[in-house]
Amino acid sequence: AGATFRYAHDGQPALRGLDLRAGGGKLVLLLGASGCGKTTATRLLNGLVPHFFEGGALDGSVDVCGMEPASVSVQRLAGAVGSVFQDPRSQFFMSLVRDEIAFAAENVGCDESWARRRLNEVAEFFGVADLLDRHVDELSSGQKQRVAIAAASFLAPKAMMLDEPTSNLDEEGIAALVSSLAKLKDQGVSILVCDHRLHEYLPVANRYVCISAGSVAYEWTAGEFSALPCDVLRSMGLRHPDMCPI
Repeated sequence: AGATFRYAHDGQPALRGLDLRAGGGKLVLLLGASGCGKTTATRLLNGLVPHFFEGGALDGSVDVCGMEPASVSVQRLAGAVGSVFQDPRSQFFMSLVRDEIAFAAENVGCDESWARRRLNEVAEFFGVADLLDRHVDELSSGQKQRVAIAAASFLAPKAMMLDEPTSNLDEEGIAALVSSLAKLKDQGVSILVCDHRLHEYLPVANRYVCISAGSVAYEWTAGEFSALPCDVLRSMGLRHPDMCPI
């Protein structure tokens, strides 16, 4: 609440008094023009700031599942918050799909028999059971994204952060992504998505939150957002399906 964050050596804060809340089983879509602070918000929530981006200054508070990400270990945070990035390859550590999905178990020392059962459950749930013995570099972009979500869900986190997850997906891949997010919502997971594609999430989004200059500028329900005309979104630097490419 009221989070203001400045990266080391940056003159202006990336976030200014940002207030952002999401309850269990809700999906919040974070939107705004490039550089508005969306990615910084996700980094504060999933612990990338300050665990991997050090030296910044934070005022205000950040609470995720009853924890302050900056004050807990990466291992403990990983059990509560799952993260999926724009390019799934950047977060893959293993060559085989089954090893990648179960990678989190090794980091936190899960029981081996439980890990095997959980692997099968997660693979079936996200529709990647037939990919378990494939190499990750053989998969399509959509398949890689589903594997990344399955891996991020392995420890049954209560919250999920996704940064530009549709950037490399075709229509079929986007539909599969939205279906996966719907399943996570049904399990009571709180989901925060940053993306430039916006209307594709209407079937699963609860709120659309627009950030400008590091703070919340507008907020809509999914129904309110779907009714916004093309020229209004264009004036905010946002995409609309009816926009013609320049």
